[in-house]
Amino acid sequence: MFEKILIANRGEIARRIATTAKRLGIESVALTDRATPPGYLAEVVTHFVKIDDESPAVYLDAQRIVKLAQDAGADCVHPGFGFLSENAGFAAAVEKAGLVWVGPNPKAIDGMASKATARDHAERAKVPVVKGLSGFPVPENEKGDFSVLEKFADAAGYPLLIKAALGGGGKGMR
Repeated sequence: MFEKILIANRGEIARRIATTAKRLGIESVALTDRATPPGYLAEVVTHFVKIDDESPAVYLDAQRIVKLAQDAGADCVHPGFGFLSENAGFAAAVEKAGLVWVGPNPKAIDGMASKATARDHAERAKVPVVKGLSGFPVPENEKGDFSVLEKFADAAGYPLLIKAALGGGGKGMR
């Protein structure tokens, strides 16, 4: 079991991770730019590392987070979500530094980065998925050849959801 976890996130996400760590008897480390950390964190976080420039940019700097974890004596890093949580390079850097990455391994992160690749993995693993069309050759404009999509739509039925293979947060959905 881990002894001390650096939480590479902030706010409510950090509080949730620290609360669970506390419940499991694991010390937690969070970053702050305040002399006195906010109460909602102080009641669950075991240790704070004061940094003068606490901002979103800090949580996007993989090498700095790894160094902060090492300096704090953490044996693992939990990314929370957002920031670097889906960055395979960050996960690999944490592991290379001899720390435990709390999350999917770098290979799994890479495999899920593209929705098309993720779908292929799910289908090979026999995970039920909705009908879909992978590798659709997107025409340059609306006058292009949509026959492959039209054939799929006729077989699958309407309504259709067209989703970009890359991107997130609902971007690219039509």
